[in-house]
Amino acid sequence: MVDIKINAAEGYTESISLAKALDPTTLIVYGIDGEALTVPHGFPARLIVPGLYGEKNVKRLTKIEPVREDYKSYW
Repeated sequence: MVDIKINAAEGYTESISLAKALDPTTLIVYGIDGEALTVPHGFPARLIVPGLYGEKNVKRLTKIEPVREDYKSYW
């Protein structure tokens, strides 16, 4: 695998490297302070990737999949 493709609501896609996905600081979060995320904060889940641009911190995740190529997302 080369990249991890992140799919979100409204058809938005992004990618991160497999190495960054496996980094222990990369998180998939579904709540904050014991409560479920709200829609503005990324319900049902969002990706937190420290050290990368904000658009890599995808909100409203729908699917995460490994891909064999260098996936080119919107940005």
